[in-house]
Amino acid sequence: MSNMLAPFRGSQFPTKIMWPHRNNLARVLGISRANSSQFSGLFPDAKWIHVYRDDIFMQAISMWRAKKSGRWHVYARDQSSEPAIEYDFDAIDDCIWELALHNRLWQDFFTISGIVPYEVNYEAIVNDVKLVLVPLLDHLGLDSSNPVIYVPLRKQGDDLTREFRDRLMEDLFRIGR
Repeated sequence: MSNMLAPFRGSQFPTKIMWPHRNNLARVLGISRANSSQFSGLFPDAKWIHVYRDDIFMQAISMWRAKKSGRWHVYARDQSSEPAIEYDFDAIDDCIWELALHNRLWQDFFTISGIVPYEVNYEAIVNDVKLVLVPLLDHLGLDSSNPVIYVPLRKQGDDLTREFRDRLMEDLFRIGR
């Protein structure tokens, strides 16, 4: 398998991979959980970057809204409004559990593979992308002296997301979780 990757050695190929993508690829390749290091070995020069969120509730609401609307990203130049979506406690709760499971499975994969990923906090990126980007570029061995920051996507979190978070927290409190 690693011979297939030979033409790409020394190249940079940044990609975002969610847990289900990583897991499906490993299953298609016949690589079990116990052999996670075999999976990571397919990418011997990879520098793993783990982007995580502190607020899993906001993440779950965003995930649920994306699943419901089909809008996983919106370009900054897109001036359309978000589709109207009704609050759904059970659907958001399912997303919380799914995300918590994915986070745990990533940690399991990193541990079994002996990977210590570079950790990046999503909320820190949103607050000050340059503050996060400069050390990340340094970690990757890239020039960080004058980074050009261009974010073609707009943040999808909005007043409705915050309203749903408040309702979610009330519902979680009400049912005793």
